[in-house]
Amino acid sequence: MSGICGIMHFDGASARSETLTSMIDAAEHRGPDGIGTWRDGSVGLAHLALNVTPESEREDQPLVDRTADCVLVADARIDNRDDLTSALRDTLRTDAPTDADLILAAYRKWGLGCAERLIGDFAFAIWDERERHFFAARDPMAMRPFYYRIEEDRLLFGSEVKQILAAPEVPMKIFDPMVAAYLQGRFDPLDWTFYEDIAQLKPAHALVVEADGSHRTWRYWDIDPDERIRYDDEREYVEHFRELFAEAVRCRLRSIQPVGLLLSGGLDSGSIASMAGHLKETEGINCPEFRTYSW
Repeated sequence: MSGICGIMHFDGASARSETLTSMIDAAEHRGPDGIGTWRDGSVGLAHLALNVTPESEREDQPLVDRTADCVLVADARIDNRDDLTSALRDTLRTDAPTDADLILAAYRKWGLGCAERLIGDFAFAIWDERERHFFAARDPMAMRPFYYRIEEDRLLFGSEVKQILAAPEVPMKIFDPMVAAYLQGRFDPLDWTFYEDIAQLKPAHALVVEADGSHRTWRYWDIDPDERIRYDDEREYVEHFRELFAEAVRCRLRSIQPVGLLLSGGLDSGSIASMAGHLKETEGINCPEFRTYSW
């Protein structure tokens, strides 16, 4: 996975390149395919590239849209590319959009409601100069990480906690309640981390931080327990599941890098391997190599 990080000052202070460099260096392993930075006044953003999908090789992040005064950094694989390309045809500025292009175009069209239109694994951040706010969102399964710290005079965020800890004047203080929860085998609250005043954005949540430091988070997607799918023939449930399962595996095979699958010995990983093999035989495979591994 790629990496992102950034800083925003609320007091008008300039985003220092030394701070951004320290945060980049703390997770430089995430950027084997290049590191990009952007700074303007009190805001600084960085992207550490690990190219996985064919589209990612064409990405140039941070992605700057000067006409909309927006800048994006994203660690993402967007799966509903065709649907988004069709819906955003009037908004996209290229006929061959990258995943970053799709996310930024979705924000331009749907604003703070854009994340609920995206399917895939993602964590992204957008600085909107016109609205003077910072917007971030994380995918519903929280497959891509996003950590942040909001202080009296600044916001820090990154793909890893140690990026935030690398910033000047950030104390490394253990958050005892999280340690206790971990030892009890608890996984909530989902925004806790092992360090005081460093939070992670919860699954299916978005964050807005205004230029004055005020902020809020909200859940943009949730399961509807009352929704039911009714078919007259039981075989239709099987067909529907198979379609969804095949699409989920197909999306994760869209890679310019070899794909590996850990076989745990259970039904889940074996089923995924079987579907991948079926797709390889019937459709070809969207990655140069597919291997399975086990202990």
